[in-house]
Amino acid sequence: MEVEEEGRRSPHDHVEACVPESLFDRLSLALRGDLEHERDRRLQLADNVLNIELSLLLLSLRAREL
Repeated sequence: MEVEEEGRRSPHDHVEACVPESLFDRLSLALRGDLEHERDRRLQLADNVLNIELSLLLLSLRAREL
């Protein structure tokens, strides 16, 4: 993150300075992986809901035919 004013650092810069770079990189990758996993989980849930709605619609159409 860029320094806003000369001599003034952002909180992110402070964290980077206190945490060893390799550890910071590993934590960043882990967080990114968790976010991707959560996104994938939500997409799967949305897909499941759409499949259920489609099944209910098809059942409704079949019931009308009877």
